[in-house]
Amino acid sequence: MRFRFSVLVTTTSMCLALAGCSGGEPSEPQMRAAFESLMRSDGTVKSLTINEFKKLACKAAADRPGHVCDFFADGSASLDLLGLQKIHGNLSGRFFAGQNNELQYYPERRG
Repeated sequence: MRFRFSVLVTTTSMCLALAGCSGGEPSEPQMRAAFESLMRSDGTVKSLTINEFKKLACKAAADRPGHVCDFFADGSASLDLLGLQKIHGNLSGRFFAGQNNELQYYPERRG
């Protein structure tokens, strides 16, 4: 009985933290971490500096898991072939629970 309760509490906590099971949208810090993780996962990014990150709006994704969120990002990324590149403006993408239940970001193109 004690084991079941522990598993239930752990599972519920993970779901609420990731907003995947609760239906809630991701927090600004969660979004920033997922955005930075995606940027750093590309082997061409040597360094990344985010000076400002602001959550603007989120809505549940209609046809897939997660939320589509708009946010503002300001900073820079140093890339192997292109050198220093500015990041400045409003961006949009889907935030969802990926492998290992970590919040992930997938950019979306507009228009």
